[in-house]
Amino acid sequence: MSDHSAPMNLTHHFLIAMPGMEDASFARSVVYLCEHSERGALGLIINKPTDISLKGLFDKVDLSLGRDDLSDAPVFLGGPVQTERG
Repeated sequence: MSDHSAPMNLTHHFLIAMPGMEDASFARSVVYLCEHSERGALGLIINKPTDISLKGLFDKVDLSLGRDDLSDAPVFLGGPVQTERG
């Protein structure tokens, strides 16, 4: 029997912060893992809305939203790591 277990891939799973999490960026967070591999992980915090609307975000990057019904939809915080990735 091998001492090494197969690595667990958590792509398309949710991580829920433990009650004692002290890191302000992740406390009370639910993270959706978009990608998880031997290279690392990419996830989004899905339960922390920002103070900008979807239309406001599209206006900032000079794009047309194209749907008036989504203008007031909230934009959620993606997370504190590599924020320049979008």
